This record gives sequence, structure tokens and C-alpha cells, in this order.
Amino acid sequence: MGKMADKLPYAKIALIAAVMLLGLSIVGSYNGLVQSQQLVQQKESQYGIALDLCSEKIAGIWTIFNRYVDHESDVFINTAKARSAFNDSIMQKSNPYDAGQSAGLIYANVRMVTESNPQLASALTAENSLASFQEAVNEIKTAADDWMVQVRKYNTQRNSFPDKIVGSWTGFPEEYPYYHPDRTKLNITDLMKI
Repeated sequence: MGKMADKLPYAKIALIAAVMLLGLSIVGSYNGLVQSQQLVQQKESQYGIALDLCSEKIAGIWTIFNRYVDHESDVFINTAKARSAFNDSIMQKSNPYDAGQSAGLIYANVRMVTESNPQLASALTAENSLASFQEAVNEIKTAADDWMVQVRKYNTQRNSFPDKIVGSWTGFPEEYPYYHPDRTKLNITDLMKI
């Protein structure tokens, strides 16, 4: 009986160590699931923010682009009107007073066009708009990719041992769904409207 009594404290210590190891494993698994779940939610939020901000950015890009195009269209129209007025004044040789008024109108139109538009910039604006548009699309894509990577990590962790057991005890979702976009939602013509 002496030898058995000597081994009893070691058995208790071994049992306590095993229980502590199991407890620490459960706590570690739980903490890992909490962190992973929070990262999935964070990445989903970042995707939503990128989508909202970049959608506004895209709308702004189109607005600026359309303003430049409209402005330059007006410039071309005014230039055509100025040329037309010049042609009309040449035709009015019989009445010098009307010809003088037309020449003044021509001068005013041409001066306005040249002073307000020393360099027409719609081609450069279009190029910059497309670059900004691509940047916005890349921001959205990067945020979506980060979100899906984190969903995959969570789903893998949640369904591996011992996280599967701990997750079911503590009510963590078995998996987060991957993003499934509504493929009929993206309408480029709506994006290009002012």
C-alpha cells in the first residue's frame, strides 16, 4: 500500500495537468474563432465601405468627365457660331453697320473662346477619368478579395479539430457564405448617368 500511496500524488498532478491542457486548448480554440470571426466581419465591412466610397468616386469621375465634354462641346459650338457670324458679316457687304456689329460679335466670341480655353483638355480628362475609374474598381476588387480570403480562413479553421467541437459548443457559425453577387445588379449605363 505504500507504493500506491506514493504514486497517488503524481496521478493527481498528471490529471490536473491534463485538465489544464484541455482547458487551455479550449480557450485557445475559442479565442482563435473569435478573432477569425471578427476578421471576417471586418473584411466584409471594408468591402462595403470600398463599394460605397468607390461608387461615389465613380459617379464623381463621370460627372467631371461629362462637364468637361459638355464644356468643350459648348466651346466648339461657340466657335462654329463665331465662324458663322464672320461668314454672315462678309455676306453683308451692302450694309456696313450690320457688318461692323457682326465683326464685333465675332471678335467677342473668338476672344472668349481663346481666353477661357487656352488648351482644350477633354482627351486628357478622359484619360485621367479612366485611370481614376480603374483605381476605384481595383479598390473594390481588393476589398472583395480580402474578404473572401478571410471567409476561407474562418471556414477552414471552424471546421478543423478541435475548433469544430469548441465552435459547436459555443455557437459559432459553421461557416460564412462566400459572396454571391446579384449578376443583374451592375448596370454600366446607370453608372455613367449624371
